[in-house]
Formats: sequence, C-alpha cells, structure tokens
Amino acid sequence: MPTQNKNITSVLNEIKKKLEFINQANIEAYNRGEKYNIFEILGEKYSELAHSAFIANLLNPKGSHALGAEPLRLFLNNIGLSGWIDKDINNAEVNIEVAVNGETDDEWGRMDIVIKTNEKIIIFENKIYAGDQPKQLKRYKTYAEHHFSQNHTLLYLTLDGRPASDLSASNLQEGSDYFAISYKKDILNLTNECIKLALQKPLVREVLNQYRKTLEDLVEAHGHDSEMKAVFDYIFQNCDVVTQVFTDDKYLKERELILNVHTQKLFHYGLYHLVTELEDYSHNHGLVCNLDDILSGGRYSGFSFRREDWSKTITFQFTMPYWKGCYYGVHSLQEMKPGEKMKHFKDKPNSHYCYGNSYTNYKDWNLKGLISGEIKESIIDAIEMTIEAINQEPNKYIM
Repeated sequence: MPTQNKNITSVLNEIKKKLEFINQANIEAYNRGEKYNIFEILGEKYSELAHSAFIANLLNPKGSHALGAEPLRLFLNNIGLSGWIDKDINNAEVNIEVAVNGETDDEWGRMDIVIKTNEKIIIFENKIYAGDQPKQLKRYKTYAEHHFSQNHTLLYLTLDGRPASDLSASNLQEGSDYFAISYKKDILNLTNECIKLALQKPLVREVLNQYRKTLEDLVEAHGHDSEMKAVFDYIFQNCDVVTQVFTDDKYLKERELILNVHTQKLFHYGLYHLVTELEDYSHNHGLVCNLDDILSGGRYSGFSFRREDWSKTITFQFTMPYWKGCYYGVHSLQEMKPGEKMKHFKDKPNSHYCYGNSYTNYKDWNLKGLISGEIKESIIDAIEMTIEAINQEPNKYIM
C-alpha cells in the first residue's frame, strides 16, 4: 500500500506541475478576452455541418464576407488545383448538403460541399468525427464522372489529412481519383490568408480570427502537440492510478485537483479518446460507425454501429443532455411493426427500437468512466451482446 500511495502522489504532483504553466497562460488569455468564441458559445465547435457551412460561405465568390472570389482562388492555388480560370472562379456556385440524384443505383448520397460551374465540379466529403459510409467516395466519383466527365475533383477533408478507408473509397486511389486535404493545413492556411484579406473589414476579420482559434483547438485536441494535450495524455497513460483517485474518498483533495482544473476540456479530450478507440474497434470488427454526435452531448443525440449489409443499426442515445441516460437497441429509421424482444434488453420493443432497448452498464457518463475505460467497455459489451443475439437467431432478428 505505501508504494501505491507514493505512486498516486507522484502522478498527482506531476499533473500539478504540468498544469501550473497552463493555468497562468489561461488566466492571461481570459483577461485578454481570448476565451470568448462564438463557435463554442453556440455549440457548433464540433459540428461537421456548421464547419461545412462556414467553409462553403468563405469559398463562395458571392459569400457574405465581401471578399469576393479571392478566397476560392487562394484555396485552389494552395491545393494545387489548376484548370479553373478567372471566369470559372468568379461565377462558381457553392452549396452544402447537395443531394446526389444520379441515374443509377451507384449514384446516391448527400455531398457536404459542392463548388460548381457549368462544366466543372469540386466535391468535398467532410469528416471530422463521423465514420466512413459504404462506398461513399466511390458513389460521388461515379456521379461526377457521369455528369462532368474528367472535369471533376473529389476532396476528402479530415482534421489531419488521412486518406479515406477502403470502406468508403472502394478501389479509388488517393492522389489520383481523390485528394486528401486537412483542417490542420489547408483550411487553417485558407483562414490565415483570408484574415489578411479582411484587414479593412474588422467584423469579418474578427470572425475569421475566432474560426482560426476553433480550428487550432480542434486539431490540437485530435492529436497534435500542445501543452494541454501533454497533461491529458499523461492522465490517460496513468489511468489505473488516476481511477483510484476517483473511487477512493480518502483522495478527495487529490480528486479536486483534477476536477477543478480544465474539467470541461479534459472531459472532451476523453470523448476524443473514446471516439478514436471506438473507430478502431469498429474497423477491427467489420462494423461501420457514426460517432459524430458523441461530442454534442445533447438530449437524444446518438451514435451507431452496423454491418455494411444491415438496414438497421445498433444505436446508442442519451435520454438527457450532457451525456446522461445512455441507452441502446436495434434501431430502424423507418417505423416498423415491433418484433420479439432480445433477452438482454429490459424495455419492450417499439416502432423504432424494434427488438427492445436498455440502459448501458454505464448510463451517466463522467470523467471517471472515460479515464478508466468503463464507458468504452459498456458500449462494446452492449454491441457484442446484441450481435450475439442476432447471430444466434438471424431469422428472428432481421437486420
């Protein structure tokens, strides 16, 4: 026991030491007003749709920024896309959430950002936290080739510029069939260039400055170097020790040290960590995941897992805001006649949760559950119990 206590003490002392510098820097940033960020206040910091809308407006020659076509021209130059002449750039139409109304079964979906002229098209697939969908890039590529021949460009936008998974790209090759771009480099560079363009437009400039700060926070939290990330990494690397602080009341003062400093940021870092681990689990077990709502924490926000050939999903939702009341079941988007309840579910089937539903073993999420890994295990246990029930009686539990 003395060795264990010494271990806890040394870990906490190291955390405290790492936080001292950051605390002072945060106090100074707060006093300068740098903590005031409209994207975070409105809860849009993690929303892919909000980022798509902002980027689309910035690239729109007729966007409300009044910077004209120059942002689009800068962006095309920065990613090395030639072939767009001034007439194309000046007359480009930019839209979000564009439905793919193709003429074949291989042309469907909803494109996140589309930049289009009469003869050319650029299609963005924007992925911050959502998992790849089956043949998503392949479907957009088929649509673009069918309607724009060779005058198309397919961009896969992520925080760090990673290529698309095989699930989405199918047999497409990055660097020729589509191009991977990043928030960390390409969108951040565009924002910096537009800040310079907006020198004489103070309101536009300040919104762009706040967006730049939002981007910097996103890419740092996702895995790039920062002082705060070093602290969070250290806490999660010593999760066994830190978990003791949360479970044993004799460590109340030590617990207060962790909880009183950057609790919200640490919690969100834990959510990022959870998303990454669940993505890895999904890919290793042949599942398609959609995890973008994990970070929102809104009432009825949810996330899901499925196999490629399923029309239903194993869906998790929160009954209350701030990650409270996590329950799960087999979910159908279309209302259907309820089936027979799976044995491991407590609540009866309904028209959407067609085989019943139940709370997870860790229904109210908190920092302890994220650090200890108990939340992740409760999700994986729920998935595996449900898949086992499906595998045992596939004719009864049709997916």
